[in-house]
Amino acid sequence: MNFQDESDEGLGEYQGLFRLVFDNIRLSRLGKASGNLVEGSRKLVNSVEALGLHLDDEKMYAGRLQFWKTFNTCWQALGQKQKDVTLEAFRTGRKPADMLSVERIKVLMDDLVGMCDQLQPYGLVDFEMGIWEEQIIDIFIEGLDLLCPRAVETQRKAHV
Repeated sequence: MNFQDESDEGLGEYQGLFRLVFDNIRLSRLGKASGNLVEGSRKLVNSVEALGLHLDDEKMYAGRLQFWKTFNTCWQALGQKQKDVTLEAFRTGRKPADMLSVERIKVLMDDLVGMCDQLQPYGLVDFEMGIWEEQIIDIFIEGLDLLCPRAVETQRKAHV
């Protein structure tokens, strides 16, 4: 088995995680989705070198690009679902069974920023390859704005 095979096998674990997160988002299990996503993301960030995600290798480019796109789409889907659930709660006047709290959203954003700080030296932040920090933070700030408009300005300043 060569390095690429080992790396691809390791990335396969994350593909399963992505499916689980997407399933939980689809089922509006936002607490579970966010927990799985943060745990998996931390593990991924700490394994970037072992998985070869920091390498600029033409043979692996398309696969790595798709991997990061799926990763980022998980984060964005979670933020979008939170917004959708919040808007639905306002529309119907009923609190959903599983909605992220303002505090949880802030923790998610702080965790993401911390992970991006770890990846910055590899050039894996806000490019096609790596975490789309600005886009993800923006979607969560939009959700926060719905829940607690005054908290948004403080969060925006903290993440700019």
